[in-house]
Parts: sequence; C-alpha cells; structure tokens
Amino acid sequence: MSPAFLPLCFALSDTPAEVLLRMVGCLLHNQLPQLRDILLIRTAVLQRQNIYESMYNATGFIKGANLDVSGVQAAGREACRRQMQSRRAGRERAALG
Repeated sequence: MSPAFLPLCFALSDTPAEVLLRMVGCLLHNQLPQLRDILLIRTAVLQRQNIYESMYNATGFIKGANLDVSGVQAAGREACRRQMQSRRAGRERAALG
C-alpha cells in the first residue's frame, strides 16, 4: 500500500515509531508527510517519550470514562482490533516495499 492510501491521521494504537516509519515511507515516495505527524514525532522526541509505546493511554481513558465491566471489555476488544489492523497494515507495507 502506498503512503497516498494511508489514513490521514494516525490510529490511536500507533506508536511514534510507526508514525515515523510512515513519514519515511512518504519521503521515499517523494511525498510530503503530514504536518501533524512531524509535530507529533518532534514532541515525542523533545519529551523523551518511549517511541515504541502507544500514544494512547487506555488505562487513563477507561478510569476517566467511568465505564462498567461490559464497557471496559468492549473498549479492550476495540483496542485489540485496532492494534491488529495496524500490525497487519505494517506487514503488508513491508511486503510491498
């Protein structure tokens, strides 16, 4: 999949490392990366964040949302589904690259 067909904004399960790889892919295809991706990577580096951890704080979200057990389970399933889609897309991009 070429960077032109990638979603314009990052998925909640994306790590800064995945966003950085997507940016490099854009540059290799002579396309400019999204400004929000550039700013996100810059912020992550300046704040010395672990670039291999998801930017989405699921624990804080769940606690702040006051969800019941079924809501927590549904949020967990959705997070897993998004993570699997992100990994699958990464493998497909690597296979085509």
